[in-house]
Amino acid sequence: MTEARPPVRAAIFYHRPIDDPYHGGSRHCQGFAKGLAPYFAIEFVGPRLPRGWAAGQRDRGGVRLAVVGYLLRAFAAAARFVLADGSRGSADRARLLIAFDVYLGGIAAIWSRIRRVEMVYYPQDSPHRVAQGWTDSGVRGAWLFRAFRALPERWSVRAASVVLVPSPSVGRDYAELGIDPRRIRLCPMNREAPMYRPAAVEEWRRRLDLQGRTAAIFVGSFQYPPNVRAFEYLRDSLAPLLQERAPSVEILVAGLDSEAFASGLPRNVRVLGTVDDLDSLLFACSIGLAPMDVPGGTSGKVIDFLLHGLPTVATPQAANGVAPSPLLRVVPLASFPDAVTEADGATAATGASPAPRSPDPEYLRLYAGEQELRSIAADLATRAAPPSAT
Repeated sequence: MTEARPPVRAAIFYHRPIDDPYHGGSRHCQGFAKGLAPYFAIEFVGPRLPRGWAAGQRDRGGVRLAVVGYLLRAFAAAARFVLADGSRGSADRARLLIAFDVYLGGIAAIWSRIRRVEMVYYPQDSPHRVAQGWTDSGVRGAWLFRAFRALPERWSVRAASVVLVPSPSVGRDYAELGIDPRRIRLCPMNREAPMYRPAAVEEWRRRLDLQGRTAAIFVGSFQYPPNVRAFEYLRDSLAPLLQERAPSVEILVAGLDSEAFASGLPRNVRVLGTVDDLDSLLFACSIGLAPMDVPGGTSGKVIDFLLHGLPTVATPQAANGVAPSPLLRVVPLASFPDAVTEADGATAATGASPAPRSPDPEYLRLYAGEQELRSIAADLATRAAPPSAT
């Protein structure tokens, strides 16, 4: 009888804590690791959440220091992994290195070349569009952002045998850069299908006093400057217009480190901060908002809105890379107020209800199904498998 061989060891390099329940990228990384788990022994290489951390107890010292802190801890974790992996026996070493996003990609690329093992690169946005978008939109720190990403991006693309992309548009961007299309494979953002819990949804509606009001929600990490820009548009431009055009609409804002923006708001804007139960909050709302003006990768917030059945108004930059849906209306920023006003009218016509809405079945298949990710995992396991023992 042939003895069952242990699963291949794979290391996932990610610059943020994978166990952070309040960051969209971390949730995506969790779903990705879950899909690989039947085929690999997964080792996470990156920072961990501080012990005793809870919602509302974020890093002190501001958003920028928090991001720098994550990166420093991520580089330290990668260095510890290299030292540990180098000292292991051949049977216990990682045979597949996965750079999830760009920031630890350079370290993963160098170690894969030294070890002569498979490397996979899974960028979360377009390699040049997001950096150019920051520059064109005047986002502060754009030049540093570009410089910081350039070298690990170049090394990651060269070292990776497979480049996974979260959307067809990101795949086309890499193909335009001269990457062999045979090395590019679509791996849509994977989410768990949200669970509707009536009591929790009704509690959100009671806390927010949504009776007779239309809750339009924006969600995003405020450690990401384009999300802050989108919030500033909602606060300074959209909210005053809606006070006249659609007085029943209340703009709700939730997301990582949004607490600092909770003062000096128009009366129809409320910042909820970092929330523990985002699923129930989204089910309690009526409209999703994504007024991004910086292009990049695939918008996790738009996917989350549509998985919760929320009619969503998004700019082309926010909708880039996501699948079309009857629930999704894509308009330029100049037309955003009209589109939200019309969405409010449609909500009033159908009646705002806490009953669960039906998401687009195609979205459930693309973003909450596991078939494609399992197929990718099986192929990677074949690539990374050690030579068969005889």
